[in-house]
Amino acid sequence: MLNALSLQLDQVLVVGLLSAEAMGIYVVALSLSRMLRVFQTSMTTVLFPKVAAQPLDEIVSLTGRVNRINLVLTTMVGIGLVGLGPVLLQLLYGDEFVSATIVFRLLVIEIILSGAVQILAQALMAAERPGVVTVVQATGISLNALLAVILIPQYELAGAGFALVSATSVRLLFILISYPLVLRVRVPALVIGPSDVTYIRHKLGW
Repeated sequence: MLNALSLQLDQVLVVGLLSAEAMGIYVVALSLSRMLRVFQTSMTTVLFPKVAAQPLDEIVSLTGRVNRINLVLTTMVGIGLVGLGPVLLQLLYGDEFVSATIVFRLLVIEIILSGAVQILAQALMAAERPGVVTVVQATGISLNALLAVILIPQYELAGAGFALVSATSVRLLFILISYPLVLRVRVPALVIGPSDVTYIRHKLGW
């Protein structure tokens, strides 16, 4: 329920605070940026069954590795989308949607951060601490609503993007903090390392 609300809240606020035209532009930028969600969704679907009922150290290790791989993939594709944003918006939707470039780029950043949140949260779910994930989600939703009300009237669509990026950044910080505070383990590394590269090559048969 909270996840569904977090996906729709920004659109509701844009509708309430800006024009229908601005809402249309925002939805286009949102839809295009959400192409990156395919990586997060695929990895989360595969990850959770693998870590369920495993020892905590294995849960954290595998979750961290999947998150690092996801970050590399989404960041690489995201950089391409950020650079090609104006061209893609023009080709796919028309000249009038090129104005969505700024908010589109912010939403690409947000989806990269959101993917990390969703994957890292799987360790808490597998360790039977779903309440922590719920609190983090609720905090993010509340902060997004607050920032949107403040920023959208002043910065319009860019304000909606800034609000969402800020709220997701706080969610990521809280998820990372929950590893030492709740699970009593070290925060998984976020930067891919040699062992991750070896793991990928092994899985690909290189």
